[in-house]
Parts: sequence; C-alpha cells; structure tokens
Amino acid sequence: MDIIYEQLLVVKKSKLNYLLMALIVIVAAVLGIFLFINSAKYSLLVFAIVGLIYGVIALLKQFFIEYEYIMVNGTVDVDKITAKSSRKRLLSFDTKDIVKCDKVVGGKVPQSDAKIKLVCGNLDETAYCLLLDCNGTKKQLVFSPDDRMKAAIKETAPRIISKDLFN
Repeated sequence: MDIIYEQLLVVKKSKLNYLLMALIVIVAAVLGIFLFINSAKYSLLVFAIVGLIYGVIALLKQFFIEYEYIMVNGTVDVDKITAKSSRKRLLSFDTKDIVKCDKVVGGKVPQSDAKIKLVCGNLDETAYCLLLDCNGTKKQLVFSPDDRMKAAIKETAPRIISKDLFN
C-alpha cells in the first residue's frame, strides 16, 4: 500500500517581522515622497519611484513563507514556498536516513555536528529535530509535522528508530 501525505505549514510571523515590514514601508514612503517632490525638476525620477514601489513589493513578499512537507513511500521532500508563487526544494531524504529524533524544547534546537542545518517550521511545542545521515553527510532538520505526517514517517522508518520517533 502506498503511503502519500502532504502537509502545508504557514510560518508564524513574530512581532519583529511585523516591525521590520512597517519600517520598510515607512522608509519607502519617505523616500518616495522625497523623489516625488524632486521629480518636478527631473523627469527621470518617475522611473525611480516606480522602481522603488516594485522593490518594496518584492521585498515584502519575502516575509510570507510556507513550508510543504511531502511524504511518498518513505521519501520526504521539504519545499519552501514564498508568497504563494515561488517554490524551492530544500531537502529530500529517505526515512531510512533518520539517525535520531529530538523534540525542540523552549525554542532551543539540540546541538549536533551536522554540516547542513535547516529550520523549516515554527520553533514551538510542535517542532522536532531530525538528525539525518544522507550518503555520509550529516544533516539536521527542524520541522513541525502534524500527527498524520508523524505517523507516516514513523511507519516507514527503520524499526530501531521508529520506536523512538516523535515521543
């Protein structure tokens, strides 16, 4: 029987993110007003104003991030979706590559000697840290799976590890 499951996780924005977004808009507005006032003298500044608006919109889109976890028969893919338009594959691994699983407590990620460290989710009470050994390269993945995703990963993981997963 095939095991297929997808989970979409919207990253929660912190107060710092909202503050940074507001700061970007305020600075852009002040700069836009300054350019608009001076555009009467120089007609090319209109292009600078349009470029400024385009740049602010593109920059603000970077704050809207979602992660998608896709599980198909023991292979887990982790994708990053930015502004519901741009998708990038961050990691793909087999559940047989899982070496260790720890729960993230208090937003603190357990230390490891992994060369590649990815945080693909919210650092809250639902977050877990997987240590992976993919072809000799150690990777650390911090993600927030729901109950169905945890069950699917646990079902396809090796028996030695599956009893310790997500406890």
